[in-house]
Amino acid sequence: MSTLRFTALDGIRGVLAVMVMLSHMFGSLMGWPLVRPFSGAYLCVVYFFMMSGFVLTHAHSGGNFIKYLLTRLARLWPLHVISTTLMVLVYLYNKRHGGYVSSPDIFMISTYIKNILFLHGVTSYSFQLINEPSWSISIEFWASLLIPLIFTRLSLSIKIIIAAMSFIVLYLKNKSGIPPTFSTAALSMLIGSICYQLTKNNMAITFIREKYSLIFITFCGIICLTGIYALNKSRLDFFLLIAFIPLLFTDFLPEGSYITKILSSSFFSFLGYISFPLYLLHESIIVSGFLSVLPQNYLSLILASSSAILIAFLYARFVDDYLYRYLKQRIASLFK
Repeated sequence: MSTLRFTALDGIRGVLAVMVMLSHMFGSLMGWPLVRPFSGAYLCVVYFFMMSGFVLTHAHSGGNFIKYLLTRLARLWPLHVISTTLMVLVYLYNKRHGGYVSSPDIFMISTYIKNILFLHGVTSYSFQLINEPSWSISIEFWASLLIPLIFTRLSLSIKIIIAAMSFIVLYLKNKSGIPPTFSTAALSMLIGSICYQLTKNNMAITFIREKYSLIFITFCGIICLTGIYALNKSRLDFFLLIAFIPLLFTDFLPEGSYITKILSSSFFSFLGYISFPLYLLHESIIVSGFLSVLPQNYLSLILASSSAILIAFLYARFVDDYLYRYLKQRIASLFK
């Protein structure tokens, strides 16, 4: 597997994770009205899927499938288990002190097991999610297995045909917008995989590096940000999915392009660095009651957001850096 990083995509991932956090915090503060800041942050998850398809197609260059599977587990499962366990502990504290508890099912062993086994979204039955943002992690894990099993084995033209047909079917079947399902994740990852394969085409790269490409990608970024901030579920979701495609090529813009320099800066690199723990751990801050600590809503929002970012950094720096490196070394040793 290649170790090359796409630094601009890392920056984009960090921005999207922050927007998901803010959407949930504004929703909690305001009582979850349809019209609120970052009401369209559900689109961020679709964008995460697309970026995963792009990056994982790059990373998997004909390697061993079992090694790929174990590496994906090492990336996703530890934090998923830790964040789920943390949520149970927060809910236990809340229950004993009269705080918020989403459902009594939270405390059932069977519910905990179903949550940590990546069963949400890929089985015929539903169950209570302990950590709400984790719904996408289960779907992402299973959909990502399609990359080495199917996507990397297909020609570019076949992948484009399948993606176009799948997009049309999804659009016709879902009048209320993009559904949070396995099929959405699979299509999004397929689109990401197609985009990565296009970077291997000299004509495509030449086109991306044309002077007007920077303007076009910037325009698409503004459209996506506007949708994330203000959109509610509708068929416009599908337009926003298409609008994100050019952003996948940001790292291939001419060297020194302002958008690449900004997204690769230390600030946005930091956001990318903490994006995964921020996405899965911020819900524990919300449920714990940090948003009601101070009487002023904006001060509570700042306190809660800062706490979530701090906890995400501490996890990334002192747990994930060491744990993921150790697990990858152990996996690599199995295939020597």
